[in-house]
Amino acid sequence: MKTIITIFLLSLPLCLVAQQRKKGDLYLINEAGAAYTSYHGDYPYEVTYQEFIAVPSFSIYESQGISPQLHLGVYYHLTPRSAVTAGIGNSPVHFDTEAGFDFKRTLINMYHFSAGYRHLLKSEGKFIPYLETEFYFQSVSHLLSRAKGSGSSIQPEIGVIIDVSNKMNIILNGYYRYAVSFYHIDQLDYTLRPYAYGLNVGVEFKIGESLEILK
Repeated sequence: MKTIITIFLLSLPLCLVAQQRKKGDLYLINEAGAAYTSYHGDYPYEVTYQEFIAVPSFSIYESQGISPQLHLGVYYHLTPRSAVTAGIGNSPVHFDTEAGFDFKRTLINMYHFSAGYRHLLKSEGKFIPYLETEFYFQSVSHLLSRAKGSGSSIQPEIGVIIDVSNKMNIILNGYYRYAVSFYHIDQLDYTLRPYAYGLNVGVEFKIGESLEILK
């Protein structure tokens, strides 16, 4: 994360080259960031603590936390200003719980496959703002109990592409991701609707030009 931010700051004074995007261009993007994560739904802390930590069932305090976010995606331009995308990554939900004097940090891991659409507000320039919507299909793993589950979310996003060269750009974006249905954790028999909002910094590489992938 610090390396990406350093690259971004060093690139600002450079003489940036405005880049013209064309139909058929293919880009690879690698993003990292942080999100404030929480959820809707009743999480059965008493059951979890009794079964896996063996403490009495008394008053439990819960607070949300900040989670790291990683994403690797490919973008294919249908037109100079529109692109479809597919990607993979990890977007966990993190929160802390306290039961009396006992403290436990809980992380629900969520590996995802995503698909979406990006619209550029302009097709060329040193700074290209964009709007994007992605659908996330997530495989859920509760790290305390190893219980598994699944669910899907939608993520609206707004960002800017900063041209550095003809082959590499810097990406900055902010987003809000929320579940479109309840996630069910099978072995623990409970459901939750996670949501998150955060910021990402990424690097975009052009890996193909004027490709006829979708005719």
